[in-house]
Order: sequence, then C-alpha cells, then structure tokens
Amino acid sequence: KKMNVKGKAIFSVLTAIFIFFIVPASSFRNLHTSTSKIFQNKLSAAPVNVRISKISHLTMSMNGGNDDGVPIGARMLSCFPYILPILDGINSGRNIYEIYPEVKDSIYGVLGSTLALWNGIPFLGFGVFLAFTFAARNQELPRLVRFSLQQAIIIDITLIVFGLLGDLTKAVSPGASAVLTNTEFYFLVSSIFYCFIRNLQGKEPNEIPIVSDAAMRSMGPY
Repeated sequence: KKMNVKGKAIFSVLTAIFIFFIVPASSFRNLHTSTSKIFQNKLSAAPVNVRISKISHLTMSMNGGNDDGVPIGARMLSCFPYILPILDGINSGRNIYEIYPEVKDSIYGVLGSTLALWNGIPFLGFGVFLAFTFAARNQELPRLVRFSLQQAIIIDITLIVFGLLGDLTKAVSPGASAVLTNTEFYFLVSSIFYCFIRNLQGKEPNEIPIVSDAAMRSMGPY
C-alpha cells in the first residue's frame, strides 16, 4: 500500500510537470490561435443578433463563467471532478474520526462501497487523474467544468504532498505528523465545501489561495 501511495505521488507530480509546463508552451498556444481565427471567421458571417449572442457568451466565458445563466446541468457536472480529492484524501480525517466516530460512520456510510472499489482496483486513481487532466483541455466542455477538473487535480496533488510530509515526520515527531494530517483533512473539507457552493451558484470557485491561481494559469484565458 505504501508503494502504491509513493508511486501515485511520483506519477502525479511528473504528469503535472508535463501537462502544466510543456503542453501550454507549445500545442495549447497554437490551439488557442487557430480557435480564435475560426471563431472570428464564423462571427463575421453571422447575422447581427447572432453576433451579439456569441459575443455575450464569449465575454461570460472570459469572466470565469460568473453568470446566472449557467445551465443547471453544467453546475452539477462541475461538482463531479472533486470526487478525486475526496476519495484520495478522506482517510486523512482518521484523527478526527477517533474523537467523533459519528462523522466517520456518516462519511463511510455514503462512500463505503465507492472507496472499496477505488482502493481495490490498482491504479484506478491514477487513471482518473490522467482522464481529468486531459478532459480539462477539452474546449467543448463548459469552462466551469474544465476549471473544476483542473482545480480538483491540483487539490489532489496538494493532498498527496500533505500525506507524504505527514509520513516523513511521523518517526521524528508524531505530534507534527498529526497536525499535518489534520490540516490535510481540514483543507480538503473546506475546499470541497467552498467549491460545491460556488459551482452550484454557477460561479467559478477561484479564490482558494495558490491552488486556484495554479488552475487559472494552467487553463489559460478560455
């Protein structure tokens, strides 16, 4: 199990480095240029009322999707990507569960079968991680969904870092390790709660310090 955690951390970090830095520097820039040209050509040939509609939609997208007109389906779908950090990080609340066993019963009562499947299939988490990474680059998805995919990935990486630091400090200082583990759990719960509320409002959850900035830089303006 420890090997799986370490392997997943290494794979995740390497994938993040490749996707966040190498891909945007080359293909993503070309894709953005060609997409802009296609949009301009189609817009110039459209009737005036259609142009206004398209410009309004583009402006809403560039402003982060903060529009009450975001379809309810997109709002619900944008909550789904956070299943990745939830399933990966829910065990970080083990210290809290010892004090409040009813919290553990409630959480595992809902996620028990899903967690069993998640932990029972080798590299399932890494496969979902990769799928989310590439889906976040799909321009056909609503921006709110793509942003949530990207941010869920970064939250998951942050949780992995917390977990590794907790394991490294356990032998030296069990107290410090417990603090790191509890911090990981509080970060997970507060981030997911905030993201769910904002997504259901049709607004990007883009105010998580450092994490949201990284997600925005990785996505680009569209």
